[in-house]
Formats: sequence, C-alpha cells, structure tokens
Amino acid sequence: MKPSHRLVIIAASVTLMVVSAAGPATADWSAGLELYSDRRFADAAEHFRATITSNPHWPGGYLMLGRCQLALEQYVEALENLQKAAELGPDDPANLATLSRALMAVDRYTDARVVLEGLDLEKLSPDWKAEVARMLARCLLVEDRTADAVAVLQERLLDDPDRAALHQAIAGAYQAAGDRAAALDHFERAFELNPDDRVSGHAAATTALALAADADDDDLAAAYYGRGLEAVSYT
Repeated sequence: MKPSHRLVIIAASVTLMVVSAAGPATADWSAGLELYSDRRFADAAEHFRATITSNPHWPGGYLMLGRCQLALEQYVEALENLQKAAELGPDDPANLATLSRALMAVDRYTDARVVLEGLDLEKLSPDWKAEVARMLARCLLVEDRTADAVAVLQERLLDDPDRAALHQAIAGAYQAAGDRAAALDHFERAFELNPDDRVSGHAAATTALALAADADDDDLAAAYYGRGLEAVSYT
C-alpha cells in the first residue's frame, strides 16, 4: 500500500472512531471504507454518496468519495468533492493534501502548491509533514524551482533524517538540479533505510555507474563503479 493511500485510510479510520464515539457510525460509511481498502472504488463510491446524503455537512464523506473518483480518474467530479471536503474541514491535512493531489493529477501544480503552503506543518504528524513536503517539492520541480524543492526537503530531513521516502524525493530533486553525486548519496540512503525500495536501489546503481563513466579521475571512477556494483548486488 502506498504511503499516501495508507495515510488516508488511517485518517478515515480515526474519523470513524470519532463518529462512533458520538453515536453509531452509518453502515454506508463502514461499508465504503472496507470496499475502498479492497480497491473496489466504484462500489465504495456508492456508499460514500449515501453517507453524504445522510451527513451533507460532514467532510469525511466528500473526502472519501473524492478519493474514489480520483482513483477512477474521474477528475472533474473528484475535484468538486475534494474542494467541498476542504471547505468543510480546512484544518484536516487529509482534506487539503488529497485536494492537492487531485490538482496535480490535472496538471494544476501551482494551485496544488498554494493549497499545500496553506497548511501549518507544525500542527501535522511526522507522516503528514513528510507527505506534504514531498508533494510540495514535486510542485516546485514542475515550476522549475529546483533549488526551492531541494530546500523544502532538506529542511524536513533535518527533523526526520531516517525517513526513506524523503531521501528518495530529495535524490530526485538533486538529479533535476544536475547534482548527481548528491542524488547518489540520497538514493543509497533511501535504499539502506528501506531495502524493499527497488526504485531507489536501481537509481543508485545507474547513477553511480554513470558517474563512474564520466569521472576524469581513475580513483574516483573506481569508487563510483564499486558503489554501483554494490547497489546492483542488492537489487
């Protein structure tokens, strides 16, 4: 399960506990969450529509319906529902982050960045801080603001140095900036922290071998070649 998918499921589950504490959760909401977890998005959407009908002023139903529509590539409908979720629950990072992801899906990166920049990172959990930083960096890269993207991820890594996803993200930013040596360092660190991350492992190998091929110094070339072979051996 992707980190962003897991974050939304966790947020939805917490919301379900809150609703349960106030009274019985609707059958449609519970059924929708189960179907969404099983990736049966069209079926889940019907239950979330029913949830909205029963609770039209609650952001959770709009959030999860929008998530389903986003997965089904129904972008116009998804944006409408996710904007409603953000309006009803502006302090919930799940609402704003998911709206931003939908905006990114239709190439509205500047709009997505504005939404993300409206979040108060200090109020977010470490998982959400990392997710928002990665999304914000992606928007900045698309806007050709590579240095800003690197700076966003560097700042987050100062507080969260052992998060593999952040190292993978900043490695990509360094690649975009043309700094392959820094990219290699972070691809290697991402793979070290998460050996299941074959993308980072493969990127470390190819980056190291490319650096070896371009090195003017034989010792430096040999060092990069060794790092490339080491990465290959683990992927």
